[in-house]
Amino acid sequence: MKNKKTLVSIILPTYNGEKYIKETIDSVLQQTLGDFELIIINDHSSDNSEKIILGYKDKRIVYLRNEKNLNIVWSRNKWLRAAKWDYICFLDQDDIFIRKDKLEIQSNFLDKNKKYGMIWSSSILIDEKGNKIWEITARTTDYDLKKHLIMSNQFTCWTVMFRRSLIEKIGYLDKTYNKSDDYQYRLKIGKITKIENIKEYLFAYRIHTNNTTSKGLNKYKMIWMWFILWVKYGRYYPNYLKQILFRFFWDFIIPNWIVQKIIKSFKHNI
Repeated sequence: MKNKKTLVSIILPTYNGEKYIKETIDSVLQQTLGDFELIIINDHSSDNSEKIILGYKDKRIVYLRNEKNLNIVWSRNKWLRAAKWDYICFLDQDDIFIRKDKLEIQSNFLDKNKKYGMIWSSSILIDEKGNKIWEITARTTDYDLKKHLIMSNQFTCWTVMFRRSLIEKIGYLDKTYNKSDDYQYRLKIGKITKIENIKEYLFAYRIHTNNTTSKGLNKYKMIWMWFILWVKYGRYYPNYLKQILFRFFWDFIIPNWIVQKIIKSFKHNI
């Protein structure tokens, strides 16, 4: 454990997440960095999520149930305003921290590197049963990350830890970009501060039919939203015109079966 007391706020929205929520919560409570608050927002679930959550008696868990079903952006913003500690992480109800020192590794980096505002890690993708599908090992240096940030998304969203002080500069999540609000937020952070990636695999992102990103928006509507963000923020990143052109061919010209074959061949840099 570190001598300096670093505190982390972890924001976990959930809606009908009974299938995986216990595994997700357990992965947080087992962290070697014990100084955190786990803020769980139950977005008016109709399943047994609440019963599972209330079964925990850990004082680090802060729990609230919305009076009606709102949306994930609204819930995250509500608790971004309430989060009180140095660093902030987001977590979804079906994903897990696969290393017990995930929070400690990332907070240590931010403690020692004051010029960096955001840190994430390499991750693995798992299926519904927890079996590994493939690995994502992103680039590491600030320049290399930003040079490819549009051309290839360099991180799975919930590996991120960032400084709470950045909220005063960039504001909160924008509900205009529903399902892409987290991506917009990272582009805003990268615009004003240095960013870094840790090569260790600290996080698992679960792929299944009920992912929030797979519901409510079709593929091309999502891609169109990304293009709006790339045009809006791209000029703050190296070679952004080249990156946007690459994404146009990747998303609209190259057949999807070829894209999937290429993606599944990746084990390292993306």
